[in-house]
Order: sequence, then C-alpha cells, then structure tokens
Amino acid sequence: MATYYEINGQKVQNLASDPSPVLEGQVWYNTTSNTAKVAGYNAAASWATAPVMNESRAATASFGTQTSGVAATGLITPVTGSYRSTTEKYNGTSWTNSTTVPTPRAYSNGGGVETAGIVYGGDSSPGAGINITEEYSGSAYTVGGTLPNSYYNAVGTGPLTATLTVGGEGYPTAGPKRTTSTYDGTSWTALPATYPIAIQIGRGVGDSSSAFIFGGGPRPTVGQISSTWDGSAFAGGPTMNVARDNFSGFGAITDAVAAGGSNNPSGGLTTSETYNGTAWATGTTMPVGRNCSGTGGGAGTAAAGLTFSDYYIVPAITLEYTGAGVSVKTITAS
Repeated sequence: MATYYEINGQKVQNLASDPSPVLEGQVWYNTTSNTAKVAGYNAAASWATAPVMNESRAATASFGTQTSGVAATGLITPVTGSYRSTTEKYNGTSWTNSTTVPTPRAYSNGGGVETAGIVYGGDSSPGAGINITEEYSGSAYTVGGTLPNSYYNAVGTGPLTATLTVGGEGYPTAGPKRTTSTYDGTSWTALPATYPIAIQIGRGVGDSSSAFIFGGGPRPTVGQISSTWDGSAFAGGPTMNVARDNFSGFGAITDAVAAGGSNNPSGGLTTSETYNGTAWATGTTMPVGRNCSGTGGGAGTAAAGLTFSDYYIVPAITLEYTGAGVSVKTITAS
C-alpha cells in the first residue's frame, strides 16, 4: 500500500496536541493519543447513534468532550426513586465504568474535563437540595467547597476553576430561584447579580467570567429566553426558536447547540437549534427524542458534541453530534 508521503510528496506532522485552528484537508499524527487524524468538511450538521451507556440514568451531571465524556450520578431509570452514585466515561467508542461518587444524587451539575471535573448541588432525596461539591481527577473524587445554597436543577457551566451556577430550586424554601454563584476551584462565592427570571433545568456554556444561559424557566412555564453573562451582570439575549427544558446543551458562548428536551409533561423533543453568537437557527432533527429530566446529559462543542441519559428511553441512548463546517476525524486502518 502506498504511503501518504508517496501520494502527496510530504510527511505527516507529528503533534503533541491537535492543531488550532484546524484547516480543511490538514492531516497529522497526535503523539499523545497515538492517532492519525484528518480535517474534513461537513456541508450540514448530523447526528449519529453511538453505544448505549452501561447504566440507564437521567438527571445526571455531565462534562467533558465527545471523545472524553463523563456522566456521574443521576436517577436510576426506569424511575425507582433511587439515585446513582456511579460514574461512566466515554472515549468516543464505548462507555466504561469509573469510580463511585461519594454522595449519591440527582439533578446536580457537572463541569470541566475528564481529568479535572466537578459535580455539585443536586438532591439526595426528592425535594431536598444539597450543597456538596466533589471534584473529579479522572480516577477519584475529593470534597470541594460548600455551595452557598442547597439547590438542585440549577444551570451550571464552566471548568473546575471557573464555574458559574445560576438559579435552581431551593431548599428549604420551595420554588425556582434567580441567584448566581461562582467557584474558583477552592471556594464558592454568592454574587449579588440575579438572573432575569426564576430559572431551573436550563443550560449554559462558557465560564464564570463570560457565559451564555438559555432555555429552562419556572415550571410549569418553559422559557425561550437567553442571557449573556459578563462576570458581573446579565444582559438579554435572543429568543430561542422552541421553548424547552430538560434538554442537552453544549458548545461555546458564540457557538452553542440546544437539543431535545421537553415543553410538555412527558416525552422528548427531537428538534435542535444552534446559536452563532447573535441569533438562534433551526438545527438538524435528532434520530430519537431526548428528555434528560433535569440537569446534564450533554458535553463537547458545537463541532463535536455528545448527548446521553434519558428519562424515558431505557437503556440510555448516546448520540454524537457533528456540526457543519470543518471537523476532525480519526483515521483507522481497514
């Protein structure tokens, strides 16, 4: 078989990490992951069905990337009233079981990457919020700072050292909130800024200094509003095309995806929409409806996203999202 050098007259680059930005047609060998990669072009976004999770779950804490995703805790589905304390990791091909989370919970938030993640908030029994933070190293959990409030179903985004959490349902005072807090990797700080509406089970992208919050709302109302965050205050953003909560959200503040969710008491939406930093646009239809039932269930970027966990579908189906434009693929022998 002819070599790449013989065909193209040039050698493949050996790089310790994937290049940024990636150019269409670029080929390289990642010496860290020991994989050959190529950058191609996708004319349209698409969804692909991937392997199911080892354990069915909903309302899970989620973080990471499409090829290094993490799902921690959540509701056991079909719903039994019991909560999971387990963690699973996705490598782009399959799910493997990881270590146990010290505090079983559901409706919590997750953030960061596989080797530096965070799980926080949630509830440990129906309607009873918790203020516990646990940090994940990729193989073990340690206790982090205490949240200012015992909330669940909050909106959360950001890495371990720059986390933002907004709203959630309160305990012992019932009902959704408008509060805002940040985490610096050591301690939480309650901020005076409040979200425009009381919010729960929405989604966010970004971090504690710059973020974009969208969807969710004070149930039974399901919102379509979005807001930007500049580190000290919220400003109004564009209205989403579809009112949704319990959905998967991933991406960045100028390139985000909202997928699935619900705007009724049952079932899951198959619609998705994309945000380009200015406006929402109708996205590609999902192969199956998705209702994450609470927080989490999404990870990655608008170019390479991941959605998993579901309240109604057992076992929980994993879906991979490939955005339109230049995308990176791994080269395999055949």
